[in-house]
Amino acid sequence: MTRKVIHAHWRVAQLATEMAHNVYDELMRRNDWYDMHKRMHPNLASKALEKVWVKKNQHKFIAAARHTLAGMLALPYDSDLKDQIHEALVLDATLRAGRTKIAYN
Repeated sequence: MTRKVIHAHWRVAQLATEMAHNVYDELMRRNDWYDMHKRMHPNLASKALEKVWVKKNQHKFIAAARHTLAGMLALPYDSDLKDQIHEALVLDATLRAGRTKIAYN
């Protein structure tokens, strides 16, 4: 499996990955989705199937992760956490150019 590079700050990428895992869990509750995914990867066990799906799709959740983190800045969180989130979003903005140059399959 080719590893996709996520051009995102690690906090944004981590949240995007968590979101991808959550969506995977919801999708695979439907037997038709699970069967289709299993047919594409017949030799993989359940955890490996999830890992493949998440690696392939986590980049699709980058924008949602950024929006979620930005929304957290308006909530009553600890100021240190807000500072960390703000810094992550600012640094992530410098990586956005790399995201737009990559063609994801």
